[in-house]
Amino acid sequence: MLTKGWLVVFLLILPLTFASLEINEVMYAPTSVYGGSINEWIELYNNNIQSYNTSSCFVDGKKIGEVVVEPSGYLVIANRADLFNITYPTIPVVDSVLSFKNDADTINLNCSDANLSFSYTSEMGALTNNKTLERNFEE
Repeated sequence: MLTKGWLVVFLLILPLTFASLEINEVMYAPTSVYGGSINEWIELYNNNIQSYNTSSCFVDGKKIGEVVVEPSGYLVIANRADLFNITYPTIPVVDSVLSFKNDADTINLNCSDANLSFSYTSEMGALTNNKTLERNFEE
């Protein structure tokens, strides 16, 4: 009987242990060709097998709002969704007020089930060359 009880507890906790978004990619210093600093953005990735609701999430203290990110899906948070959509029209995007430093910064993602960060320096690349920084999950 004790084994069945632990199985029930495990099945109830399992969805919570994998419910997480990751900061997957950052565009912190686009040139004017891509809209300049008003077109900074981050990409979130749902590394779960379940949909993820962002209603409890904040990026650098700013609420994301309620968006459902499908399993293995992406969501971009951009200063200007309209500018982002010119280049990437099929990627889900929401507006926010982002302001990243060009020399170095840490971006914080705080949700009810996780507190994550993405730190970078200009030496890592992507400074005004219209490239992005991507997280390498194998490190």
